[in-house]
Amino acid sequence: MMTNKRILIVDDEDVIVQLYQLQLGDRYEIEIAHSGEIGLELIAAQDQFAVVVSDMNMPGGMSGAEFLNQVRQVSPESVRVMLTGVDLREVASVAVNQGQVFRFLTKPCPAEQLAKTIDESLEQYRIKRAEKDLLDKTLSGSVRLLVDMLSISSPLAFGRAARVRRTVEGLCGLSGVSSSWEIVLAAMLCEVGCISLNEEILQKLHYGEPLTAHEQLEFARHPELGSKLVSRIPRLENIGRLIAAQLRPFSDAMDYPDEAELIQRANYLHVSLEYDRLLQAGISPLRAAATIRLAPRKFSPTIAGVLSKHVEQQLAMEVEEVSVSALRPGMVTDCNIETRDGTVVVTKGQQLTELQVSQIRRLGSQIRQPIFVNVQAAKDAMVPDARLDITESVELSSALA
Repeated sequence: MMTNKRILIVDDEDVIVQLYQLQLGDRYEIEIAHSGEIGLELIAAQDQFAVVVSDMNMPGGMSGAEFLNQVRQVSPESVRVMLTGVDLREVASVAVNQGQVFRFLTKPCPAEQLAKTIDESLEQYRIKRAEKDLLDKTLSGSVRLLVDMLSISSPLAFGRAARVRRTVEGLCGLSGVSSSWEIVLAAMLCEVGCISLNEEILQKLHYGEPLTAHEQLEFARHPELGSKLVSRIPRLENIGRLIAAQLRPFSDAMDYPDEAELIQRANYLHVSLEYDRLLQAGISPLRAAATIRLAPRKFSPTIAGVLSKHVEQQLAMEVEEVSVSALRPGMVTDCNIETRDGTVVVTKGQQLTELQVSQIRRLGSQIRQPIFVNVQAAKDAMVPDARLDITESVELSSALA
């Protein structure tokens, strides 16, 4: 990876910044701004600056401390350096608290001293980037482990989560909800707590059979367990809260105003889960969507309306017959894929993963044919392995920066 040596120097004294550019321009990629406002425009319009150097006093606009505070919010990985011509004790507390400044320098600052500070700042930037890359890989690996664990320990729950995720993606795409990656990732992990449930409960859920009172109580506990597992992963606290709230009725948004936004966003999961339950019970997609619209206290009328549009789009898609050898990761099943003795390998509505395709091919002649897949969904598949590539499918790395 190429080293980032892009430096932004913000100072209203043109002679000083031109001198710095002349003396240091051969060592770094230097950009100049004569005010904090212009500096923020450059940050927004260009690639990330590794180091941002700002004067404290810039008459007629925001102060250096205010500017660096804004930089911290819009470009948190950029290392911030403060130049000041006044007593450091007067500005240190403000700048540290607002902008989390890495170094202070007193003006006039010799070019070599500034260069030394920039080199130290570049090293700090390199360390921060390395830590972020490591954390992102750890995060991706942790999510991957949870999903793999679910797919192995509870294929039925994994299949349900895969179908729910596709519905959630469709609803979020149609509604334009903000930070939709959080809801999609919560959908991927919404069934993780089901690892605690026995197979009989999962079988009943899969085939739309009613649960006993005891089984309903057991099932109602899985969101909290899933939330606890997910919330232990750094940066996924919000995802954990969505998972915990996945079965809460929409009316709770009015009864608990402080949690209204959480409940409204979690309702994307609730609507999608109920839609999947109705389909598994043998109810047609159109009737399932209509049933959900008739329960406005449980389900958001807005999301229920979006579901109807989503169902219409899904019904307009083409279905194609394929052989076992023609199956590819990313294809969406339009039927259960079963062995000849009736064992379900992959349920209807799943986006096939590389692992599942390999498993089906190993079974070969034992697989009951024909197999039907959704043609348009296969074309629209974003990644070859929807279960593993969370970075592209929900823009995880950039969203968690």
